[in-house]
Amino acid sequence: ARIPTHPRRRLHLLVVWHRIMSMQVFLDGLMSMRHYAVEMAIGVMVLVAINSLFGFWFEKAIRSNRSEHPSVEIKYDRTKGRSGFVMYGGEGKHEDILFDDKNSLRVDDLDSEILDSEKKEDEGADQESKEKKDEAMYMMSSRYVGDVDPKIYQEIFQLSKRLTFHDGDVIFEEGTQQNFGLLILAEGCIDMYRTHNGTPVHIRKYQRKGECVGEVAVLMPEGSWPYTAKAKTETTVVFLPSESILKYWHENPTLFYSYMKVTIGRRVRIARYITQEAFGCSADVPSLTPMSFGDIIEKHTTKEMKPSLTALFADHVKEQENSNLRNLSVGEELEGKAGDFKEMYILMEGKMMANKDTPYASVCTPGMVLGAIEHVTGTMSSLSMTALTPCRLISLSLDRMPEKVGIALTDAISGCLTPFLWKFDALGGHTQFSKAGTVLHRANDEALEACIIISGRVGLLGGSEEERKEIQPQSATFVSGRGDWVGEAAFLQDGASHSHSVLCIRDTEYLAISRGAFDIITSTYPHVERRISAILAKRLQSALGAKQEGHTVSTIALLPITPSAEKDLKRHTDRLAEEISELGIGPVKSVTKEMLNKMILSRQSSVSSGNLFEFKSIIHKLRQANMRSMISDWLAEMEEKHRFVLLVCEGGDTTWTRTCIRAADHILFLADSRESPTLSPVEQALFLGEDSCVTLADTEVVLIHPSDTILPKNTARWLRARKELKCKVTGVHHVRRSSQRREKRFWGRIARVVSNNAVGLVLGGGGARGLAHQGVLRACFENNIPIDFIGGTSQGSFMSALFAMHLNTEAMRPSVEKFSTRMGSIWELLKDATIPIISYFSGVKFNETVQQAIPTDIQIEDLWIPFFCITTNVSQHRYMIHRQGSLWKAVRASMSLMGYLPPMYINGDLLVDGGYLNNLPGDVMRDTFKPLYVIGVDVEGAFSEDLYHATDYGEGLSGLWILGRQLWSLMDSSAPRLRLPKFNDMVSAVEYMNNTRNIQNLRQSGGLDLYIKPRLANTGLLVKQLSNHLQYSDKLQTELF
Repeated sequence: ARIPTHPRRRLHLLVVWHRIMSMQVFLDGLMSMRHYAVEMAIGVMVLVAINSLFGFWFEKAIRSNRSEHPSVEIKYDRTKGRSGFVMYGGEGKHEDILFDDKNSLRVDDLDSEILDSEKKEDEGADQESKEKKDEAMYMMSSRYVGDVDPKIYQEIFQLSKRLTFHDGDVIFEEGTQQNFGLLILAEGCIDMYRTHNGTPVHIRKYQRKGECVGEVAVLMPEGSWPYTAKAKTETTVVFLPSESILKYWHENPTLFYSYMKVTIGRRVRIARYITQEAFGCSADVPSLTPMSFGDIIEKHTTKEMKPSLTALFADHVKEQENSNLRNLSVGEELEGKAGDFKEMYILMEGKMMANKDTPYASVCTPGMVLGAIEHVTGTMSSLSMTALTPCRLISLSLDRMPEKVGIALTDAISGCLTPFLWKFDALGGHTQFSKAGTVLHRANDEALEACIIISGRVGLLGGSEEERKEIQPQSATFVSGRGDWVGEAAFLQDGASHSHSVLCIRDTEYLAISRGAFDIITSTYPHVERRISAILAKRLQSALGAKQEGHTVSTIALLPITPSAEKDLKRHTDRLAEEISELGIGPVKSVTKEMLNKMILSRQSSVSSGNLFEFKSIIHKLRQANMRSMISDWLAEMEEKHRFVLLVCEGGDTTWTRTCIRAADHILFLADSRESPTLSPVEQALFLGEDSCVTLADTEVVLIHPSDTILPKNTARWLRARKELKCKVTGVHHVRRSSQRREKRFWGRIARVVSNNAVGLVLGGGGARGLAHQGVLRACFENNIPIDFIGGTSQGSFMSALFAMHLNTEAMRPSVEKFSTRMGSIWELLKDATIPIISYFSGVKFNETVQQAIPTDIQIEDLWIPFFCITTNVSQHRYMIHRQGSLWKAVRASMSLMGYLPPMYINGDLLVDGGYLNNLPGDVMRDTFKPLYVIGVDVEGAFSEDLYHATDYGEGLSGLWILGRQLWSLMDSSAPRLRLPKFNDMVSAVEYMNNTRNIQNLRQSGGLDLYIKPRLANTGLLVKQLSNHLQYSDKLQTELF
């Protein structure tokens, strides 16, 4: 047969022949052993040995020919015991052909295994080829070339130089053009210094392989370094000169556009956000005012190019005039205000005002280009454009623009941005990225730097000795999100140590600021110290018990864990997005895997017409380090442009689902209540085992119930099944399927909870006066005051439980009337009387009364909204918070007034009325559910006049004397009346004093946002008083809401 000359085909033929020989030897042995068992067995062994030697020679031949054909390389997977070779096809196809222990042939998609295998030194490779390979690997893993097509990457790599420095060598010096360009760290460590007040100060350190220095420098061919770089150890960098890069960009403008949109756009967003929000220096951000194309031609082209470029641009505008014309009337605003300029515009006729009512206002005249910077960099617009006269505009886009014109425009935009970016870079801050579960610093570590969160969330954990040994995410005392400073308290004290550990709750990007960088920042922006002082004062106030603001939540992952929920995933996502949007907090964006695919394909196509590699699915590229960088940037960009981002997961263990979980501030498990509560395959894959997804985000289950569901059931089984998961499943939400209008209340409640805008209602105890709670509930309902969490004490716990069961005051009214009727009946009370050793009543009839309103099979977890009640645990000398278990028992215990009813015996503890320790538990509501607003209703009222006008009975008091005085009063109406308080009145008065002090402290600390104190008489539990208490709702509507 004719042997192919192409090395790939030749190797492929050898592989096939090798496999055929292996199979033939095996079959021949089987067919012949029955006749010549011993002889053939020996023959087979000889042939297998020859075949193995051939395989060894085959791999050795490929390895020795690697320098001749670099597109072919051997790889061996030690973890799976597989060997094989990698081929790069002539038609852009990449195959990873592996031989496993069973001699089977398989083709895998390119993933991180290839990048990992490339790090290992090949046996036959020399030192020089290894160094080149390492340089290429670290260069490709950097963010600079993370989106670049591998074919173009190879061309860029040809422009690079390998620079090696010894410990203490100067890589470049401040104020010079030494090694001016992009430097990618391949090995070692780089320290950066900047002169401040005549002394060099250390500002940051680069020690992660693939980190870049000079991302802005490549836009400045005539610039100079604002700082000095020194090698701390033996250091190797890949150097791309600025002039070479700019020349290559002008030859490949699509790559230039991609770099501006991805890399520079990201730096613009970070620099603008930090400067405006963290430093409070809006004046330093470029105004990005519109510019005329004449200025672009004048400043960014040569003399010979000007005439031809002007004519070319004029021709292009004329071509676009018919198809992309837009008219604006007087006062109308151009889209892009606080949003995206998907296109840029050239003003043909009329006048417009940019940045109206600001110090940077300017008038735009015909010929000016509007929104060019936002369009090219992909950043949000920071300017408003208002028509002063009728205007005519033409929309333009880089992808439709002549190449030379696009390059001139992009050069002009980079010239506008580089001074701002260079100044921000010179401040010394260092942008870093850490995965979920990473500890940024531990308690007692020296405070060497402070951080500003760009995206993600971190938790501050206590500094006790036990917590220092093992980080416990559940013990986080404070959660910081986007825009927050972290570690600044200890950082401001020279030589101080951190008092808390800081743990990344999700994948987090942050700006690290060293002491030297902080000195430069505060000298440039003096009021930064004042802003930090305000932050510290606010945190101190929170630590002293003041109301804490809700944790910053911006990304919410929706993970379906049952087939029905996965089928209706889009429906549920749309409902939640709609409800969050109606809150008016900010824009909401739902992000799916299809959107990610589209983004990756668009960015890849923006730099090359075709890819070198072909994949079964582009989503598999997430497993590459450089692709993860692109994805994190893209998700961070979504966060910056939208207040809330809904990450729509798939129903299986896919890379996209894992990416969503790692990037989520809050996770919702969507499930159909009719299906099995056992762990789904996706939950087991994501949150169990060694390969589990690391996340510390709050996780809740959303159970979808049929439309005819009266009350949920078996909710506790869903929660118990998820106790072993490596994520914090903190609660459950219930949704009853129905029309969109009726479902609105359920999804609206979830929207308020996940966006930290929930409302909690606390109902206090007070005997018969507690019946007035129904008036408060009706007033809230009729005035559209949402109740997302509810809880209470004593009579307040009973009313809270009824509302959580029915969600309607009219539906709960019959139960309230029956309860009041029975408890107001003297006959019913006498039937429950007993010998008063423990209490006056046995509690049997009272239990029956409670059970008529609250059936015994109802669990607290089965209520439509989250509920809690308070009891006093006399066995453990503390109050207890009930959030799970039997509902009627918890309510009955919370209403067990000592002396009247026996304590409730639950799990070995004796529980009585919670009002003795916390009659209005607003602090419990705040700490347990963390709502944004807490409403407290206090119905504790007046006491007997005998407490205030008691008869003087001397130094002792005899019961016989009291009985005689009372008999005398009955026989002689003119006898003075004996005024002595009853035992229960005195106990209630002491309890009232304690509760009054607690409420005062609660109100002073901001624990209550609305305090309601109805004016009610000191009434008993008689049915005739019920209507008076319920009528109080009308008064509440007019006076309170």
